[in-house]
Amino acid sequence: YAEEIYKWVKEDYKKKEKLLLVELQEKFQRLFNNIYVGDREAKIDERYQLHVYADGDEMSLTGGLHIIKYFSFVGALVQQAGETINKDKSDISAEEDYPLVLDAAFSHTDDDHTKGIAKELSNVTKQLVLAIMEKDWNYAKEGINNKVSKMYRINKISEDQSEIVLA
Repeated sequence: YAEEIYKWVKEDYKKKEKLLLVELQEKFQRLFNNIYVGDREAKIDERYQLHVYADGDEMSLTGGLHIIKYFSFVGALVQQAGETINKDKSDISAEEDYPLVLDAAFSHTDDDHTKGIAKELSNVTKQLVLAIMEKDWNYAKEGINNKVSKMYRINKISEDQSEIVLA
């Protein structure tokens, strides 16, 4: 009996994992397409490795395209986790949401992609916390300004002291 139960659980787990990978792939590709300015295909393989293709050939990625790929994947994971956590809950008011916290998120992306990343990530989570430089905020805010609840500024007082003030 134990061996049969083990086989059943293992097969069930494989089926669920395949379904999860398909769902995650769809979310990843959609986010990537919404963020990236251009025509590329983003895929997740069965080992959860991320790949980007142009005209059917895998690309070697630049810094900015790496960032877009990773943020698309993080966004897909956050979205998938939220759906998975909340799908079995009978009380809709009891939905769980976790913040997505990013520090220096846009240091390797250009202006258009900064706006796209901010917009798409704000759509996959109810609470997005960004620690970014003012120059990056000038572009990111175009995608999310209507969703901002609070803004803080970190003022550097000295080499080892800073203050956080409501902006």
